Amino acid sequence: MERLLPMDKEQFIADMQAEVRRILGQVADAVNNAPDGNVISGSEVAVRETMVDLQRRAFEKAVPMRLDSTESSFSPSQGRPGQAQAEPGPVGAKHPEPQRADRGAAESTVSVGVRELSCRLGIAGGSFGRSVENLKHAASITRAHETLRQVVESEGHAVLAASQTEPLEIDWSAAECKTTTPSGQEVSRIDVSADGVMVPVTTAAEKQKRRATVLKQRRERPRQRGKGRAHLPAVKAGADQRYKPFYLTAFYDQDQKHRRVSVTRKNHKVLGKLLRRDAARLRLRAADERVGLVDGAVCLRKQMDGLPLEAVGLDFYHFAEHVHESKRGTFAEAAESGEAGKAWAGDLLHRVKHEGDGRSRQRSRSRRACADGLLHDVAQRREMIAYDEFEKRGWHIGSGPIEAMCKAMTRRLKGPGMRWDSDPAEGIMALEALHQSNLWDRYWTNALWQRN
Repeated sequence: MERLLPMDKEQFIADMQAEVRRILGQVADAVNNAPDGNVISGSEVAVRETMVDLQRRAFEKAVPMRLDSTESSFSPSQGRPGQAQAEPGPVGAKHPEPQRADRGAAESTVSVGVRELSCRLGIAGGSFGRSVENLKHAASITRAHETLRQVVESEGHAVLAASQTEPLEIDWSAAECKTTTPSGQEVSRIDVSADGVMVPVTTAAEKQKRRATVLKQRRERPRQRGKGRAHLPAVKAGADQRYKPFYLTAFYDQDQKHRRVSVTRKNHKVLGKLLRRDAARLRLRAADERVGLVDGAVCLRKQMDGLPLEAVGLDFYHFAEHVHESKRGTFAEAAESGEAGKAWAGDLLHRVKHEGDGRSRQRSRSRRACADGLLHDVAQRREMIAYDEFEKRGWHIGSGPIEAMCKAMTRRLKGPGMRWDSDPAEGIMALEALHQSNLWDRYWTNALWQRN
């Protein structure tokens, strides 16, 4: 998308001078009218509301001026910059809305701005009720709880649709992810990771129980004469379990300044498609070093094999968990203190991490059998535990970034008592993925351009 031309700043200031003087006069009146001894608390609310009004009016004035300055520099035959004749324009919403003759640019701009602010507060708040309150205090915008929920969830679905049809104008590629190796050589390196998270969903039994409660309340409520009761919508299908797995993918550089995060509520085969799609968009093959890191789940490793990666590592934290589980079995029958087990686990982890040697040095047959069971469990992942080689090359051996991403992506969904349908939950996570991928501003800029 071509950049918009700047508006005339001096003209904007001149046009707003009368408005600023009026607003400042209201501020002075509010302070002067406050009772003695109670000046701050007696005028604070009125001043805040007045300044919010100034902010809204300034924004409504500035944005159309910039759009008009861009349009006036192009002839009608050229069209507007970024508006393609044969190809779809930048992706920012499901379908661009046509400009009606009775709707001005300011109204369209405010509509997009309200949607953006609603989504920002909707995924950051602890609940939609709290987000409604925050929206009212932050921008003096009053929205019903249900309306805000519908806006946020529908925009999340629009983000998913945009991600599936066209890339959201990612402004970086794998070749730009520069870092320095331990030997001092500058290379381009990108890490790829994937993981699954469990999301609390509403079961079919819970939906039927809720509907029974609603019907009971309707029967107990007295009917108004001459008015019938509205028909309830059909009960949506519920889940067969209380938690369902969702999958995340993440592409990031060594310092995590560049990130691309995607989400799906479908199975691991769709996860593989997400990985291959984002790898193509980021031009993964152009990076000098391409490293994968997973927690050892077979389905995750299988999907990683479809990418052109140099190596795929097993997260060291998950490997250490296996070692300590084996430690408990190895020393279960012994009368020794726990220090011996800790020493054995520490020695094994040290050798695996720094020497690449995972063989057991236990002399006792029973202990060796238990320790060898550990190696048997990870035998199919033997090539994934080359931690010594990873550290020599300066590669990550821990999946901390994807684990942190899992927490960030589900923070809004896992509040006390929260249950979700799968579709809305995926939409909420898609909005969070947009933010984590540093594409939030770009998405809403495109939405603003298409609306206007």
